[in-house]
Amino acid sequence: MRIIAGYAKGRQIKYIPGLSTSPLLEKVRGAIFNILRNEIMEKEILDLYSGTGSIGLEALSRGAKSIIFIDNNLVCVQTIQENLKNLGFADYATVYKNDIEKALAIIARKEFKFDIIFIDPPYLKNLCEMNLKLVEKINILRNSGIIVIHHHKKEILPEKFKNIYLSDKRKYGDAIISMYSIKSSSP
Repeated sequence: MRIIAGYAKGRQIKYIPGLSTSPLLEKVRGAIFNILRNEIMEKEILDLYSGTGSIGLEALSRGAKSIIFIDNNLVCVQTIQENLKNLGFADYATVYKNDIEKALAIIARKEFKFDIIFIDPPYLKNLCEMNLKLVEKINILRNSGIIVIHHHKKEILPEKFKNIYLSDKRKYGDAIISMYSIKSSSP
């Protein structure tokens, strides 16, 4: 695995073979960042179910201001920390080993807000909709923010929730990238 573009373009990312994480394919990562190309610079990002950190590392390489990585697997957390150090991004990131629900509760208490939230749960575990509802409920997305969720094509997500709506959806083989934005309060 490697960084596709930006400051660390072409640099290798440590991968964890045999682990139950499935890193975002380079093609899909590239597609996400082509869609978000003007949305990354100087943004504050949250990466849930970070795995090896490939999506967040790509964001940092492309100029993100800061990122919080969250994963509940110690090997993943250690791999992300090693990748951050190897790429020179350690000062721009924080890595937490925690359950997603507990981590989001902590983030909500600290009143953090994010410009982009990446959610990449394990496929077909019915976590996507639950995570979207939780992120919406705790109100950690800035008004102009975007939630990017990577899910299996068999996981059908609602087009709208109370305060967020599906603003873009792309299919790449079995993978779907759904993007949600906050509903405008104007009529």
